[in-house]
Amino acid sequence: MKLTNSKIFIFCCLVFISGVGFASFLADKFLHADLLLFTSTIIFLILSIIFWNNKKLRLVNLIGLFLFLGIWRYAIFMPITSPEKIWFYNGEKIEFSGLVSDEPTLNGSNQKITLEAEDYENNQVTGKVLATTNLYPLYNYGDRLKIVCQLAKPEPINDFSYDRYLARYDIYSVCYYPKIFKISEGGGNYSYKKVLVLKNKIRNIIMRGSREPYSGLIQATILGGNGSISKDLQALFAQAGISHIIAISGMHISVVVIVLMWLLINVGFTRKSAFYIIMAFLFIYMVMISFMASAVRSCLMGFLVLWAMYLGRLNKLMNSLILAAAILLAFNPRLFRDDIGFQLSFLALLGMIWLFPIGEAWANKKRIPEFYGVRDGFILTLAAQIFTTPIIAYDFSQFSLIAPITNLLVVWTSSFLLIFSIVAIILSAILPSLGIIFFLPAEIIFIYMIKVSELLLKIPFSNIKL
Repeated sequence: MKLTNSKIFIFCCLVFISGVGFASFLADKFLHADLLLFTSTIIFLILSIIFWNNKKLRLVNLIGLFLFLGIWRYAIFMPITSPEKIWFYNGEKIEFSGLVSDEPTLNGSNQKITLEAEDYENNQVTGKVLATTNLYPLYNYGDRLKIVCQLAKPEPINDFSYDRYLARYDIYSVCYYPKIFKISEGGGNYSYKKVLVLKNKIRNIIMRGSREPYSGLIQATILGGNGSISKDLQALFAQAGISHIIAISGMHISVVVIVLMWLLINVGFTRKSAFYIIMAFLFIYMVMISFMASAVRSCLMGFLVLWAMYLGRLNKLMNSLILAAAILLAFNPRLFRDDIGFQLSFLALLGMIWLFPIGEAWANKKRIPEFYGVRDGFILTLAAQIFTTPIIAYDFSQFSLIAPITNLLVVWTSSFLLIFSIVAIILSAILPSLGIIFFLPAEIIFIYMIKVSELLLKIPFSNIKL
């Protein structure tokens, strides 16, 4: 097989991803040898240049170069412990000042605050601390606080790797119910403050126009996070295998893109027109939620699916998928092992790429009618479900036997849900007194989802605890 430059490039990206994945399972003592890893990377780079004209040696050296590059990238992402870092003082009771560097997360009776440490004993320190405190008084992004607390290293909770979960956000210190004194407010990045202002406006519009529990579900669908959803509803959707529908994830956006594309094509739009309509929809969605990092990543996944469907060949998606994964891991190598959203997004797309052609060929052989794209939509959803089920089963300790059926009955509503919710937010901002009417279609969809999930979960052995 002739290796073209584009194939060599994608192959190198794949090796880089493998290097990051391999490094994520290495012991820390090996990763702290970053100078050795950097030297190995440089050696393979030099050998690649010297033996570029020898195809076999060039390929071997490129494998070594990008493998060590992936391991080295993960290694330099590891925290360095020194007195200038706040996590150096884990295990001690300290008093430090810091800036609230993100929007606090409200959860039941408490709030979690991410602090960017600035000063400890009149010495400059850096690093993030996640502080859990009482629900009131509420704190905001940009508040500068003085904290007195017992600083601790994050530890695994039961089977949940809480330490690794926080590490992907570069958080290596936690404290619980500290003494807090507000020094000032209004700090932080001006642009990000405007992003949070817009996000809060959208949240208030949803809360005014929609009833509970649907208000919380719409917030989760549009703004991300599940703190506004009751534990019972979270468990219901997880057991039914449709949690992805109420989360901003690549899997969710990809499903929405697929349904929208099939719908638009089957009602008479050309593939090109449908492509541009959905592109505009994705852009409007990102603007509405202020280009949140998770949403941008999810929309990137959705765009890859859209591009493949525009070309008419899902197998064209593979190269784009590998490149996107390499770029995302170059920015944050922790995503590979510790971000379930990243894992589900890419596994869902891999399932679509590899299993959809098999399912489509089988359906054509059995002469199963397309019925306005319903058949292919189900095959795509089932393909994604097959590839993501092992991760869901491992992380959530349950296996949903009814997930394919639930998704078939529910997943087609996800596009309408997102569209209805966005339209309701825009119209409610213009005519707030009619918000309860504008949000009614989205609420009806959630009622349908809940009823379908409850009905199917009555089937014996529909959900297996692992």
